[in-house]
Amino acid sequence: MYKGRKEPQNELPTHIHDYHEIIYVHKGTGTFFINNTLYDMNKGGDVFLVPNDTIHHAVPNQDDLVTSSVIFFSPALIQTIPIDENFSYLFIVEKIKKHKYYKISLSVSKQETFEQFLNNIEKELSGNEVGSIHAAILITHQILLFLSRLSIEQIDKTFREENLNHFWMNEIFAFIELNLQGNISLSLLADKAHVSPAHFSRVFKEVTGIGLTVYVNKKRIYKAKELLWTTDYPVAHIAELSGFESTPHFYRTFNKFIGTTPSCYRKNVRIK
Repeated sequence: MYKGRKEPQNELPTHIHDYHEIIYVHKGTGTFFINNTLYDMNKGGDVFLVPNDTIHHAVPNQDDLVTSSVIFFSPALIQTIPIDENFSYLFIVEKIKKHKYYKISLSVSKQETFEQFLNNIEKELSGNEVGSIHAAILITHQILLFLSRLSIEQIDKTFREENLNHFWMNEIFAFIELNLQGNISLSLLADKAHVSPAHFSRVFKEVTGIGLTVYVNKKRIYKAKELLWTTDYPVAHIAELSGFESTPHFYRTFNKFIGTTPSCYRKNVRIK
């Protein structure tokens, strides 16, 4: 998506997907919620890399709408070349997953380089010449190399230094993540944040695009998906580990969000 612009109401609520996503902010401001942390989107030069299966939601400023370009790509499209060098094109994705810091800010000169990459992809895909998709994939490899080199300079130094104005909400996201098996209520979280339940509920929905109950259920379902995929635990035990008070409630909620039963999901994932 090249230089797209969305009203806040047209942004997807908090969600995940199977592909990686690189977002470049050309102009505009807002906030970006990624995996339990809020980031500021500034007027230009911010890059966000969202790995697959990472919960996220963009909240553009209504008075200063964000114009951004987005590259969506499957991990399977990225080459792994067996040569004697300690590098992979997905190095930056793995580094970001490890540090859980998803933003890179570019200097003016690096913005020009990055925007040229995006412009070249747009030309290839709109020109529809022979090999245009292959060319777009090759440029994506260049972008990943560019970000990998830049991350060595930047991510380790800036790890969690920003977003102090969002500190209380980031603490809440971390608390939810660590207490999915417990009783997570609006009153408990509002008390922990030292704000009123009404204020908490309003800010939470502004940030995530969804209400607290839906958010907690989504987080529990995402955890259950991972357990279904990576373990042989019985479904009832996974329901318990994911924070559901009963197996029937787990089945209903899982089917609502995923569109199938936990058992069918496990079977289909393992067939793939």
